[in-house]
Amino acid sequence: MMRRQRGTFIAEVPVVLWFLIFMLFFPLLDLMAVTIRTNFLFMAAHNAATAASRARSFSASINGYPTASTLADDAAQKTIQSFGGVQIASMETAIVVTNTLSKAVSRYTSPLATPADSIANTYQIEVKLNGVIDPLIPYNGIIFGNIPGLTQPIHLTVTDRRYAENPQGLSV
Repeated sequence: MMRRQRGTFIAEVPVVLWFLIFMLFFPLLDLMAVTIRTNFLFMAAHNAATAASRARSFSASINGYPTASTLADDAAQKTIQSFGGVQIASMETAIVVTNTLSKAVSRYTSPLATPADSIANTYQIEVKLNGVIDPLIPYNGIIFGNIPGLTQPIHLTVTDRRYAENPQGLSV
């Protein structure tokens, strides 16, 4: 007796569609959103480093002008406010000094002890952001387990550097 093959496709379509939508499409959509939000976090670090590099001083206000740390914090928060699903857990602003001859690199989180020597060194402002990136659609199931970016938030650290426009202000 010969079996008919007609109609079997219709019976399999719901299972195939369920698999495609829930097992492939939604997780890929989540990972795409996490990737975009990661770029937003890096953009916040980039904007913060750019703003801080233009400061006239590192940690003490001069003539009412904001410090590098204040400018960095304001720029990062302003960037993050524009996008959902991204939070800044902590931020650190530092001075990176590179000796032009020996290429030795020093990192300081407080103002420089001596005035800047632009002939012997280069000076950069570094901003490090610790952020939390939420998935677009958080899953609460046992199918995937605990996967950062898919079933739980991702904790990331991003860093960006810019050359200081006013190296003499780094000792203040």
